[in-house]
Amino acid sequence: MKKIILYFIVMVLCKFGQCQVPSKNDIKGSWINLSITEYYESNKQHACDINYFDNDKFIPLYLSFENKDQVKITNRIEQTIFTYKVNYTKPDSIFIYRGENIYSIYVLKDTLKLMHNQNVISFKKVSDNYSTDVFGEYIKGVIFKKHENYLNSSFKESHVYNNILISRANFKDKIMEIFKCDHVDFVQLGSFKFKNTCLPEIALYYDNSKKRERPRVIGILIENDEINFIDESGINVLIIKSN
Repeated sequence: MKKIILYFIVMVLCKFGQCQVPSKNDIKGSWINLSITEYYESNKQHACDINYFDNDKFIPLYLSFENKDQVKITNRIEQTIFTYKVNYTKPDSIFIYRGENIYSIYVLKDTLKLMHNQNVISFKKVSDNYSTDVFGEYIKGVIFKKHENYLNSSFKESHVYNNILISRANFKDKIMEIFKCDHVDFVQLGSFKFKNTCLPEIALYYDNSKKRERPRVIGILIENDEINFIDESGINVLIIKSN
């Protein structure tokens, strides 16, 4: 009898928010707007122009759950990042809030749905963890979708770096080593035009400003078991092949 009474006391306290219980609707990881993945992965012809992303279906661009209590959302405009609190009171979904802005989120199979200003925006998970570079995680996911490792098989600017093993974990470090640059960034919503294709791109930065006035931009062409790195003149400067 005492156990039954204690059970009801605990349930009442939980109902009024004084205790927490594990929730089946916990959502974690980093997610990218599905309209972005369609842009880079579909066979449709898109305008290779950053202005292509200037419409409501690209708002917001990314979601990344910093922990179970808050999520960071990257806005399309100027890549502004906002932090939202997470509430789990709904049985089959969550809602997030920041000031007067409140949005509902639920996951259907592998797709996250965000109810945003009377629009349903769909997202695809790119990482099980929080990330400050969701777009970069997405591009690495596409590169290493079929193979865990690649070998540098051809580099037009030097033969010293042949047969370097490149993985998802060391991608930026190995690109810096090969190109002898000081920093590598995935260009957010890059629009590198190559033939009739719009490629994702990386920017190579050099600390010595006299060496280059601006970052060197390289497009990434993914073809079956081979990844090609194209420079702005259209030359394939680096080829990495599956190991």
